[in-house]
Amino acid sequence: MISFIKLNGAIHMVIQGKPVSVSSDDKHFDKVEDALKAQVDEQTMLSIIDSEKNRLTTAAHLTKDIVVLDGMVTFKGETVDEVLSAHMLQMLEEGFNLEPMAAFLANLRMNPSNRVVTHLYSFLQQGKNPITKDGCFLAYKAVTRDFKDIYSGQFDNSIGKVCSVPRRLVDDDPRITCSHGLHVCSFAYLPSFAHADGHVVVCKINPADVVAIPFDYSRTKMRVCKYEVIGEYEGYYIDEGNVLANTSVSGPDTLSPTFEIVTKQGVVEKIHRYHTFALASESMPTDVSDISDDTTLVQLWNRTTGVLLHEVSREPEPYSENEDDKESHYGFSLIENLGPQGHTVLDEQLGSLLAALSKALDVSLGYTTEPRTIQILAPDGKIVKTITN
Repeated sequence: MISFIKLNGAIHMVIQGKPVSVSSDDKHFDKVEDALKAQVDEQTMLSIIDSEKNRLTTAAHLTKDIVVLDGMVTFKGETVDEVLSAHMLQMLEEGFNLEPMAAFLANLRMNPSNRVVTHLYSFLQQGKNPITKDGCFLAYKAVTRDFKDIYSGQFDNSIGKVCSVPRRLVDDDPRITCSHGLHVCSFAYLPSFAHADGHVVVCKINPADVVAIPFDYSRTKMRVCKYEVIGEYEGYYIDEGNVLANTSVSGPDTLSPTFEIVTKQGVVEKIHRYHTFALASESMPTDVSDISDDTTLVQLWNRTTGVLLHEVSREPEPYSENEDDKESHYGFSLIENLGPQGHTVLDEQLGSLLAALSKALDVSLGYTTEPRTIQILAPDGKIVKTITN
């Protein structure tokens, strides 16, 4: 009979003079508990506890270099990263063929960067990037209309082409977001990199050719020294909704960047332009608390598509029409908001809010069927009222 004690849900035993514990979340816990009730001998109990380990060890001799040792995957005797090891064991338990994973591991160990070896599989998990039969992985790349890379226009990304640069020319610092090297990304990152009239191609990358995985953007893009273009996501801009409204990018060689942040301070506008949606969104305030007191409106526009992507506005303070303060409010302005085209000043010296409101209604409801947006601005430039016919 085996000596044991059950504490806090776990079973603690002494078998062949050695302490053995089985926690309640162990897959063998119920079998161990039933075996204790049946008063099995020590050898039978050991076979129950070691059965899964023995099965995995036998099944996981995928190559002469990759085996399972004490419940961990090893490569040439070296323990594999815990995340990858746990996933391989789970796949093995579920009956999957692990030969592609074994090939992936062999390729990964050819990478000279310890940082990449440690973090690459987490990148693939985060981005849901599949692994190929020969141990490579797939990623995406947004390119121009003629299948050239967006930034330099020097690399042909047509299907079947292999793009490469010397590894020493690729920036390996993960703290640098955009730098020298060939770029690929996960599917989720595409909206930050898609081209206004381009293509999305599928790239095959050997783990040995990965150079850097930048820390930002949740590790969804990377720099590599080589990749092969094996396909295209045809219809990406249609299948994924109105992607261009939010994400189109014009390269740095384009005179007019796609994205603009327009800051309005009364009738004064300040415009900042950006080549990528990612850079523009980083500079865009999220709410009123992020804008200065003299700013009434901040808008993020996609000038390629004419779509207003985001807007932060400050509600104007109410203005009184009492006789006591009418004089202080002299100088109301009337403008017509033309959307992406800016605005037109209709009148700048209206004597009162009532006069401004009267003229705004006349203009808005005048002899036209076209929609018009008229705004009344206070002397300090704040928007008092907006009227749309």
